[in-house]
Amino acid sequence: GFVFNVGEKVEGYSNFLWVLWGAAALKIGVEPSLAIRALGILSGLLCLPLAWDISRRLLTKTPWSALLAPAILAVTPPLARHATNGLETLFFTFLVTFTMWLVTVGSRPVRNLVLVFALVAMALTRPEGFIFAFLFLIPFLPGKPSAWFGQPDVGSFRNRGWLVIAGFV
Repeated sequence: GFVFNVGEKVEGYSNFLWVLWGAAALKIGVEPSLAIRALGILSGLLCLPLAWDISRRLLTKTPWSALLAPAILAVTPPLARHATNGLETLFFTFLVTFTMWLVTVGSRPVRNLVLVFALVAMALTRPEGFIFAFLFLIPFLPGKPSAWFGQPDVGSFRNRGWLVIAGFV
């Protein structure tokens, strides 16, 4: 499998999708570190409008206050640092934010398919991605967990279960 040093038996990565992205860049003749940094920067930039739209949907009484979320995010030093350091941190953050956004847009046929791809990508990007994917899936399960979390739509983010997920994120 993938190792950091040839001949070692120790896994040399913790983020399979990030390795595939670097390998794809190498295959098409692009320097992997450049492609990885570009995806990090793009991920950071995409988090800003997603944060705004999620806030806009949740803060219906004061829509102008939804601008605070992307504004605070934009001036947070770790955002710029993680966007350019070559690690998958900001890409994973984008996937989590994108998944939260997908949940807030309501039920649409295409949304469900994209949600599945986002959850799989989340699980393939970081080891804890499986935990996040599971947490996002709990409200969709039938039975008592769904009763505790409520239906996974914009209004249900005000329910306790979604607040737990948002707090964990």
